[in-house]
Amino acid sequence: MNSYQAAQLRLRQFEQRFAKELRKTNPPKLLGDIVLSTAEVDEIGKCLRTFLIYRPVFEPQTKIDQYCLTISLFLVWCSAYHYKEGNFWAPIFNKLGIRRNARRCRELGDIFLQTLQDYRLQLPLLGKRKKIHDAHFNARLHQ
Repeated sequence: MNSYQAAQLRLRQFEQRFAKELRKTNPPKLLGDIVLSTAEVDEIGKCLRTFLIYRPVFEPQTKIDQYCLTISLFLVWCSAYHYKEGNFWAPIFNKLGIRRNARRCRELGDIFLQTLQDYRLQLPLLGKRKKIHDAHFNARLHQ
């Protein structure tokens, strides 16, 4: 098994675990109610990095949104652990170990928003602003 296949396997395991959490009798209303440790955030970041780098080589048709819960929880918990005021995306791309660009910001933001809608989850309100929602639309403006 190569590193790409190992990353995919681990991402599938995370995705199944998180989907199981949301199928419970009393499922969480916020993604943040599914708690991830810093070690899990780091592991997901490494797996996503491998997937994003090698997907075009091995399986260009494979969609990243098959790991929508994992990506969304990575965004939530990476920002919870590493967010610095006014700089949402930098810690995320630092954790992913890849260069930030508007297309990737938009892709990840779209996955996050679609996941909230698909699983009928609430958008987290952080103060009076919605960080991820705002960052997503800021990425669209700065393409």
